[in-house]
Amino acid sequence: MGVKTIALLACVLPAGCYHGLGAGPDGDVGVGSDGAASDGAQTAAGSDTGDGDGDDDDACAAAAPDALRRLTGSQYARSVTALTGIELSAALLGLLAPVEPPLDAFENLADTLLVRQSDAEAYQRIAESVARERFSGDDATIAAWVGCASSEPTCLENFIERFTRLAYRRPVTATERANLRALADAAVDAGGIGPWAPWSTVVEAVLQSPKFVLVVEPSSEIADERLPLDDHQIATRLALALWDQIPDADLLDHADAGAFTDRTERLGIIAQMLDDPRAETAVRQFASRWFRVDAIDGADFVEAANGEAAALRADAKAEVLRLLDAHVVQGDLRELYTSQHAAITPALAAIYGVTPGEDVEFAPDDHRGGLFGTAGFLAMTSSGTHASPVQRGVFVRRVSLCSEPPPPPPGVPMDDATSDEHSANPACWGCHVALDPIGWGLDRYGPSGSLRTAAPDGRPLHESGYFDEGADLEFADAAQLGAAVLAHPSFVGCAAENAMKWFYAKIPRAAETCVAEASTPAFIAAEFNMRTLVRELVGDDAITRRVMPAAIEGGG
Repeated sequence: MGVKTIALLACVLPAGCYHGLGAGPDGDVGVGSDGAASDGAQTAAGSDTGDGDGDDDDACAAAAPDALRRLTGSQYARSVTALTGIELSAALLGLLAPVEPPLDAFENLADTLLVRQSDAEAYQRIAESVARERFSGDDATIAAWVGCASSEPTCLENFIERFTRLAYRRPVTATERANLRALADAAVDAGGIGPWAPWSTVVEAVLQSPKFVLVVEPSSEIADERLPLDDHQIATRLALALWDQIPDADLLDHADAGAFTDRTERLGIIAQMLDDPRAETAVRQFASRWFRVDAIDGADFVEAANGEAAALRADAKAEVLRLLDAHVVQGDLRELYTSQHAAITPALAAIYGVTPGEDVEFAPDDHRGGLFGTAGFLAMTSSGTHASPVQRGVFVRRVSLCSEPPPPPPGVPMDDATSDEHSANPACWGCHVALDPIGWGLDRYGPSGSLRTAAPDGRPLHESGYFDEGADLEFADAAQLGAAVLAHPSFVGCAAENAMKWFYAKIPRAAETCVAEASTPAFIAAEFNMRTLVRELVGDDAITRRVMPAAIEGGG
């Protein structure tokens, strides 16, 4: 035990005002920022091929780079479990440094997935722990997992071939095979594993190898150069995107046969992958991140009775997750915003003023329906006893319409307790005109989501809210706000942009924007089914190329 993979330590990478959800770090506008693709019919020049190739002045020419990255925490954990059958504990995963993406990205953004010195050490400790647990126990169980008895002459060679092929996502080279065999032959049973020490050493070495931890793709010194991926690299991209883990043996068999560089065969395999339960899990994870569900864990729920806030928090989060499952993972995205049905626990029923049940249908006087009427959304966009119109407006703009509000001017506190004063101050109203009126349309809901007739300071409530685009987008409660979002010109494009960010693990530029725009007609034709949108996005030829980033200044 105690194998140290020096190669991983050598791969440690240096760490590195808001960017709009519709813009990349260099100001490149993404889908939905101007509503151009909202009806699914408008497509930028050059996007008919969906590959972003063309002259320098082609509207789809600029592509976002694909940085060298490691597996995300969830991809690493799921892949380790798929390889070994061992579930990683939260304590072990907690050894990896947390990832903090910018506001306009998700935690799988390639640019943020660096390997720091502490991560390399964490991978070593995790690999040691997994190998020790995998080879602790009775001999028959271990032999069943390995696939042969330790006394069989070819058992170790066969295991190295099979296990390493899966972990590295490609055929094993003769040099890799020889190096692992040398490590295994030198293994010392320091953990009471007995005859399985060589196998344990192989597992420990492979699980901390950069060939497992990193997403290895072709490289070049030329910034923005587009390098074709081979079949195994395409299989890895698709598995990480659609299953949130590395490819299984069947996908690698397809890669061995050259199926992924053939577009027709690739699309057929993608369809099969999306029918796999692992795809449902990955889309569910995307939906949860897109709609910031974990923020409910920090909601105050000040109106809950003593000691009941934690239970109410759990019920509220579960309600939102059920909505996402029904209308993002499975059904019609539009229903997420307008559905009049929900499973209501007694704790939520007390907030909503309805009778609890597994399938409650809201009446118009309940002023409920869709995501914006849930206690989870309303509480996570509040601060203590204060229901925040600004936070509610920011959420709608940022999450559902991909329009990032600018930061407040220097010295201005992040406090909207006097939100009504914003409209009287031109210096404030220039920004707040896009935010406060959205929150005003939800003024009837208190900080925990219950209906109210007056604000805590006695001021009268706003009777309605509106968007500032000049369209007929006025609303007076959560369901009406949901309908207004669906009518907004940025709604469809924003869904495509968020899916592009997640499933391509980067912030889109022009080329990816054109891919996203080209995917919207099929999305609309499929009744706003997110799986169809995902299929269109990852089925594009853009998934088969790596775009080289600029070299890191002062490094390689």
